[in-house]
Amino acid sequence: MRLLGLLVTILLLMAMPQCASKVAENPSTVVVRGRVLDSATAHPIVGAVIAVKEAGVLTFADAMGSFRLQLPRPARKLMHVEVRAIGYAPRSVDVTITRDSTQNVGQIVLLAKPMQLDDLIVTKLHDTSTRQARPQRTAPARRP
Repeated sequence: MRLLGLLVTILLLMAMPQCASKVAENPSTVVVRGRVLDSATAHPIVGAVIAVKEAGVLTFADAMGSFRLQLPRPARKLMHVEVRAIGYAPRSVDVTITRDSTQNVGQIVLLAKPMQLDDLIVTKLHDTSTRQARPQRTAPARRP
């Protein structure tokens, strides 16, 4: 019985790559893949937003800066992929759609763009003296 279970597991594992490739070969969809990196350090930019506005699809870069977008195959051969991250200048990458279902855009490098925040002005501290004290509960008096 254990041998049969092991055999079934091995067969399923062998079939998985074939199933995954069939999904990627779907002619009605396109997969766009790549990585988002910092221009100065070449470190991945975790959480960068990658969007294809024409398709209304977006995703986020993972811990390695990698992303994967699956979207309907566009009628036009050219797609605009926009990449944004807090603290970086946004970047747009043109992707030409070929017959392949997977389009690898490679590494997308973002330039750091420091942001100047407005000054924070404190006008009044929280006044705690106006807080009313809660009445203390007393235990009921015992009768002798």
